[in-house]
This record gives sequence, C-alpha cells and structure tokens, in this order.
Amino acid sequence: MSSKQKKSDYKARKHKEKAKAQQEKKRLKALPKALRKLEAELNQHVEFLKIYDGYIGDFTGEIIPVEPVKNPFDVLNQMELNLQHPNALNADMLKQHILAIDDAFSKMGFFINPISKTEDMHADVYELLYFFINNPPKENFDRQAELTYKNNSIIIERDDSDDSFYDSSELANQKKKIQPYINQLVEDLGKVAQNPPKPTYFETPPHFEELPHIAELSLTPYKTIEELTGIKQMVFPEMTDLFADQCQQVNDAIFKVFEGLNIELIDVPEDIPPEWLYEVLSTNWKHYVQHLPESGMDLELCTGDPITCPYGNYCTCGDDWDTYELPDKFDLPLIERIIEIIEKDQFCYLNPDTLEIESIPQKTVNQPSKEGFKHENWEECYVFKPFSKKEKLEIMIHFSTNNKDESLSEELFCALESKEPIQNFGELINTSNQRNIWYNYYIESLKDRIRHSIYQELQKKIEPLDESQLPF
Repeated sequence: MSSKQKKSDYKARKHKEKAKAQQEKKRLKALPKALRKLEAELNQHVEFLKIYDGYIGDFTGEIIPVEPVKNPFDVLNQMELNLQHPNALNADMLKQHILAIDDAFSKMGFFINPISKTEDMHADVYELLYFFINNPPKENFDRQAELTYKNNSIIIERDDSDDSFYDSSELANQKKKIQPYINQLVEDLGKVAQNPPKPTYFETPPHFEELPHIAELSLTPYKTIEELTGIKQMVFPEMTDLFADQCQQVNDAIFKVFEGLNIELIDVPEDIPPEWLYEVLSTNWKHYVQHLPESGMDLELCTGDPITCPYGNYCTCGDDWDTYELPDKFDLPLIERIIEIIEKDQFCYLNPDTLEIESIPQKTVNQPSKEGFKHENWEECYVFKPFSKKEKLEIMIHFSTNNKDESLSEELFCALESKEPIQNFGELINTSNQRNIWYNYYIESLKDRIRHSIYQELQKKIEPLDESQLPF
C-alpha cells in the first residue's frame, strides 16, 4: 500500500470516527437528563472500572486481579445508581432505561431474556430489573437463572462467547507476581502458630489454687492479636489485590494461629466467602484478646448491629436479641432526652459520670462563648450530633424495604428517589394509614443509634483487670 493510500485511509477512518462521535453526541443530547445520567454512571462503573468477585475497585491503570462477575445485580446495587421508579417513566423512557441496563449486563458477560420484545412488556421487565438491582439475590449466577417478581420472570444467562473483558494472561501474571508474598506471609503465620508466645506470668492467689483458670482469666492482660503474634496488620494485602484461593490460604494460616493461641472464633457465618472472611480477619488484627493457654478464649467479632457488624449481610445479628447492654444509668428517659435535643438541630453533650447534659445549637457550636461551655470542664464527655440527612435516609429506606404494604412501599421508594426525598417521604407517610407505625419505627431507630454511640464510648474504656480490682 502506498503512503498516499495509507494517508487517505487514515483520513477516512478519522472522518468515520468523528461522524460516529457526533452521532453519539446528538443521541445523548436528545435523551432526557435522567437517562443521560444513568448511562454515564453505568459506563463509568462497568466500562472503566475493573469488576472482580462481586466487588468494585478503582481502575488505576495497574493490572489488578479480575475474575468474571458472579452476580451482576449485586455489582449494580453497589454502584448506588439513581434509578427512577417504574411509575415515574413513560413507555419510551422505560425502553431506553432497559436497553441501558441490558448494555451494562452485556459488558459484565450476561444476557437478559426476554428483553422487551413488545411495548406492553417494558413496564414488567423494568420493574423486575429495578427490584432485583435494589434487592440483589444472594446466589451467584453460573450459566442461567430465572428470577421471578410479582408473577413476572426474566432469565439471566452468562455469555461465554466473548472473554475480551477479562484478560486471563494478565490475571495469571498478577497472581503469579503476588503469590511469593502470600507464601511468605503464610510461612510467618505458621511459625507463630507453632511457637505461640509464652503465657503471662502471675502468682495464683492462695485461695484460687484449685481454680487456676479463674485466676488466669482475671490476671491475664488484654493484648491485640498484632501484639501477641508480632505480625503487623499492615503486612496483609488489600482484599482486592488477592484471588479467592489466596484469601483462603491466608485465612487457614490465621486460624492455625488462633488454634496455637487457644482462641476460637465462634461467630463466623457459614456462607461467608473467603474474600470477605479475609477482610474481616485482617481488618480486626488489632482486636483485643486474652492469651489463655489453660481455659482458652471464645472470640466474637460480630457487633450485634447490622450497621457495624464486620460480617455485613452474611451475619444475622440484631434479629433476636438486644444489641447493646448498657449500664442502668443510661436508661430510656436519658436516651429520649438526647433524641429530643438533637432532633431540634442541637449538639448534645453528656457527662457520663454525672449524667449532666448541655445542649448547643448546631449553628453556634463552633462560636466562642463569653461564659464558656460547661462540657469543656468535664473530665469526660459524650457528644451527640444531629442526625445527618444520610442517616435519616438510611432509616427511611430500611422502613420502605421491610414494609409489608407493597403498594405503599413502591410509593415511598418513588418519594425517596425524588429531588426532595425526606420532605416527599414525610408528606406521603403522614397522609397514609402507617403514620404512627412510621413514627414509632423512626424513634426506635434513633434510640438504637444513640445506644450504639454510648456502647462504643464504653468499649473504648474497657481495660484488663489488674490485681487491685479483683474481689479478693
């Protein structure tokens, strides 16, 4: 091919690319703003981010571990897409939204069947997609799965015809690159498991000679797992840098360390994936434990609160028991008083010793006071801030999700997706027959959050008993 011909072909290709870009620009300009935003979010998260093991990580140009998506609904749910409610879209918009979501699924390696063949199917299909994106099924998708909602169903099929989105050679190279580090980490953990630290020396009080395990429990100081093992938390790679089998390798080594320390982690959910269990174990490496060679220690990492539990959705905590056991002085009237203050958009300061309360309007909390603030002279102070918009929305979303009235639930979600979600939610619920139910639910949720804050403050003060604190 002559240089002249090459130049001509180059110009033709550039002209074609430019025309295509202009056509795409016109297409996007003609779309409603909401759909343009949806497409932009889908492209940003699916096309320019690496998706691995159901988790999403920023693409920085580096080769990072990537495995085929296992649950596309879970991936889209984590994007926090601002999807519009089916009732807020006309027929054409429904079709365009479905096609945009279908495009995202195809980029993740999945087909959606049926994608609306006729206009009368658009509403049903989008309602199904909308529901399952906001409430993703827990199971992973292998070849094919049928999902049903309100007597309508769609079939999700894996597309194995194009693996270009996943570069297996890059994955193999990255895995090979980090494996020596994992091997060394596992070896170091193995040495600790085989050579646990020496027990803390203490003299057993005479009247406890027949009950050495009681003395051991009372006199052994608390230390972090990091302190006991001598292995720093920082040596554990990020979960997103590892493959599932590598996470499992490290998990097994950690449990051998626990066995050597006579520590048993008793609250691990049965179905937790190895990647998430690795995240829980590595991020709690500075958790305080006791090395009790004789009696052993039962370790629990679950906080009892779904909001803060490290096991996340894999744990069933908070279902059947009172999460926070607080001293009697932090009674219901005190908690209700705190809520009353912060609901007036004021900061509440609590003296945990005297239970004295000081309230300061949020607007003036950072302004100096001529007389000074009382809490500044307190030895200890718990601070309660007015609940943020995000926290209130979380409560509203949880209420809407668990509402048994499907019709009201859909209307509430529609309100929550509007420009003024809190205001519109309030107007809707106040005119419904669940006004009192919502109010009680909201107040109970606030109480739980206040209890949780107090509980966290108390946990900061927990220290191992010394001999002077023993009852003998």
